Amino acid sequence: TAKARFKNIITLVVSVAFLVAYLWGFASLQQALNSLIQRGTEIAEAFKTALPPFYALGAAVADGNILQLLLFALWSLIPFAVVYSLLSSRYLKILKTNKGSAKVKYKERALKRTGACFALVKKEFAHYWSRPMVILNTSIGSLFMLIGAVAVVIKRDAILAQLQPYSALLGGVTAALLGAVILVAVCSMNDLSASLISLEGNHLWIAKSIPVDTTTLLLSKVYTQLLLSSIPCLLASIAIAWAASASMAELALLILLPQAFIAFLAFAGLLVNLLFPKLDWTNEIIVVKQSVAVLIGMFGAMAIVLALGLLYGFALKSALPLSAFLWLCTAVFAVGAAACGQVLRTKGKALFEGL
Repeated sequence: TAKARFKNIITLVVSVAFLVAYLWGFASLQQALNSLIQRGTEIAEAFKTALPPFYALGAAVADGNILQLLLFALWSLIPFAVVYSLLSSRYLKILKTNKGSAKVKYKERALKRTGACFALVKKEFAHYWSRPMVILNTSIGSLFMLIGAVAVVIKRDAILAQLQPYSALLGGVTAALLGAVILVAVCSMNDLSASLISLEGNHLWIAKSIPVDTTTLLLSKVYTQLLLSSIPCLLASIAIAWAASASMAELALLILLPQAFIAFLAFAGLLVNLLFPKLDWTNEIIVVKQSVAVLIGMFGAMAIVLALGLLYGFALKSALPLSAFLWLCTAVFAVGAAACGQVLRTKGKALFEGL
């Protein structure tokens, strides 16, 4: 891929394809196991004919067959030898390959003036779109919401049928309200703001030297997550409302509840990152996968969703309708977002300037 164009897009598409295939395989695991139990001998013969290395491994493990184990080892050595020979003969050529650079012909254009915050958001997006692994690890919820919005429109009846058992379990709750709860759960998968300070790394001095107010700089990072999460969530909310034939009150809840939760996570995530920055990384994947701030942001959001679910299921279900509880959650998330925003403008500003 050294000279491939649009390498970031290719990486992202391939990674998403593998992720979707993994999720599909995991969802089909029980059915596959049942089929394996019922048709074990037939499947084994098929593997023996079409995929002998896999058959050899299975026979070695299941039967303790040493001969099959040696045969599997031989099968493993063949691709190793092929790859080794290819690399050894072309290693220096690969190292010395001139990857080239894009040649862009200069065109004179009038400079467009924009606000400082908008310019900083554009900077954040430029970095974000150039890092496929950052996208996958911090914004997977947005991807699921976009896929879900399309699925709801295309397979409306099938999805509503799958929601019916859960609706009955919760006392006849409408599909729209269940959709609102699901959206909140999916929104908890987005934790970009919990890594945006850490991603500055050893270039933090550049961000601190930009002649803009620190509050504006911090808010631009919050707005980045808001845009990445809010737009897919809004599309998913509209799709669910259409599929579930939601009332105006349910439509309002479908829109406001997840958006309030997104705002809370965006502000809270940035505050957590200011408290636990990781600026000495050598690879950005370390930040978005293993840093303390990201772990707190990710598991904290999931814990909030789980705690609210348990609170309603065990304490408030008999006393409060689900719709009223969700409106209460919307108010709590909105107040939490406002409070975190105020802290960000005071203590958060001081923490950033002290880095």
